[in-house]
Amino acid sequence: MSAQAVNLLLGVGRLYLKRTTDSDGKYKLVGSIKKNAKFTYKPSFVEQRPSDTINMIRRDKIEESATLMCEVVDWRYEQLAVALGLSQSTTGLSGTASIRMAQELTTAASTTTTRSISRTAKSMTSVAFTSTDRATDYVRGTDFTMVSTKKFRAVAASFKSKAVRAYYTKLLATKRIRVGNKDTLQNMSMKYVHQQSNGKHIMIEFPICTTNADLAAVFAEKEYTTYEVTFAALGDPAKVRGQQLFSIVREP
Repeated sequence: MSAQAVNLLLGVGRLYLKRTTDSDGKYKLVGSIKKNAKFTYKPSFVEQRPSDTINMIRRDKIEESATLMCEVVDWRYEQLAVALGLSQSTTGLSGTASIRMAQELTTAASTTTTRSISRTAKSMTSVAFTSTDRATDYVRGTDFTMVSTKKFRAVAASFKSKAVRAYYTKLLATKRIRVGNKDTLQNMSMKYVHQQSNGKHIMIEFPICTTNADLAAVFAEKEYTTYEVTFAALGDPAKVRGQQLFSIVREP
């Protein structure tokens, strides 16, 4: 029988995750996938060959694993929490952070005229100035003075009408993920759903899984940043033997 076009799969699907303790309504779409998603099933075997034969006479499966790896293109911090093996809860992600900023500007021609940096600094003491080539560090009180957390003016003649770099710390409302010294991974349920050309679906389902690989993100000059995330299935002891690791489901 020749191949049927409807059985030829093309394109990537969608990945959904929830905590194992959550209801189906809690499944969340995890990012937009780039290039491909790779499903791997890897069994391990032990074999027996008696000395009086060149043939194996018995083979048993002693171990098995299943993983799904995908490359995610969009940066959403709730998704990164999942990729890092943390709880999907967004509680505690919101907060403030001190971010260092830099800009180039030209100082005023007069010691009585003020100029402004583009954003309000966290404090006046966080603001510093250098020459544009960074060879000269200007001194607060000697070369310039801060009038407020945004405005400054020249004190010395050598700081007037100068192209300079301003550096300052800005306090921003942010989302923050803290990582370190937590050895318990979040158990999740995963559904990877692929839609066929006829509109019907194929699904790979891990009843229980965790992340189990590095998170690597490359910030490049000529490419968009992506990150890979891998989910590894765990056996579900609530299911009967032979059905505990994963399922491949097809809509008829």
